[in-house]
Amino acid sequence: ERVALRRLGVFAGPFTVSAAEAVVAAFGDIDRDDVLDLVDHLADKSLVALDGVDLAGYSRYRLLETIRSYALDRLDDARELVAARDAHTEFWAGWAQDHNVHFDCSLTILDAIPANLAAAAQWACVDRPELLQALMLCIGPFVQLEDGERSAEGLFESALVALEGRDDMAWAHVAMAAESARSFTWVVVADK
Repeated sequence: ERVALRRLGVFAGPFTVSAAEAVVAAFGDIDRDDVLDLVDHLADKSLVALDGVDLAGYSRYRLLETIRSYALDRLDDARELVAARDAHTEFWAGWAQDHNVHFDCSLTILDAIPANLAAAAQWACVDRPELLQALMLCIGPFVQLEDGERSAEGLFESALVALEGRDDMAWAHVAMAAESARSFTWVVVADK
């Protein structure tokens, strides 16, 4: 449970069990099939909070910020921080490739996604530029929101710097996503 808790610290926002499995089991010392039980045990001890259910019916969990900070410190002490961030970034890059948020109307869980996508993209700018294109194309629709926490203008700039000279096609796609994000406007329709 301690190992699972420290690895869950890389999640900047709510996460599903499948996301937790990707990170917690990435080291090979914990079986993916055991992660749900570990998360449930941590929730029973109030170390992980149930954050609701997404539209697909999957439970979402989160860490309180103080617990997350503690978990990240323990992760760093265990020298697992880089590998956990890599696993987190790989999961969200894969998620981003599988979802087209411009056209997928089922993705109305905007509050659960941007923090983790942004955290993954920030890490990719440092250590995993090959994953940036998928992440930044997915982040685009979220950054135009008038919320300082979701403003990612600097993130696009960092991504473009990280991609410069490495992958011209990815750089062009991210540049177009940045421009699109500046001009895109969300229309929110409330269900009655």
